[in-house]
Amino acid sequence: RIVGWRVVSTPLGTSNNMPLKIFVPVDGTEMSKRAFQRALTVSKPGDIVYIVTVFRPFPFDVPPEFLVNRKAKLQTIHDLMVRSAGKHDLVPVSVMLEDEDEKSSLLVQIQKYDADLVVMGKRNVSSSARKLLMGSVASHLLRHSDRSILFIN
Repeated sequence: RIVGWRVVSTPLGTSNNMPLKIFVPVDGTEMSKRAFQRALTVSKPGDIVYIVTVFRPFPFDVPPEFLVNRKAKLQTIHDLMVRSAGKHDLVPVSVMLEDEDEKSSLLVQIQKYDADLVVMGKRNVSSSARKLLMGSVASHLLRHSDRSILFIN
């Protein structure tokens, strides 16, 4: 189900010959997996899909094997998405970063890759709480990005 669509720039893919650059933040949740699936449906062969994960280091000590398992799980998700994008004749780009500020890091990556469209999940909240609790990352990108954003619920 599509819950929001905001276009803030010129029409996407101003030329049929230009590949659309679709940016999909992935955090391993079912919502981010659904956002990726939606990105596949709005793309055409030859488009570029950026599968991007930014994770914060833990503010406390955790066992090293926990971190290895966390990164391995995310890498597995990226690998599956890359294969799926390839089956749709898309050009997949997998990016995994570690940064203290995931919101700002995502904004930087969106600019760096000159994304035409951001497709991402957002938290499911009631309409009365929507203004306060959209989801901190989704809300931040909505307020600070100048790119088109498709929110998936």
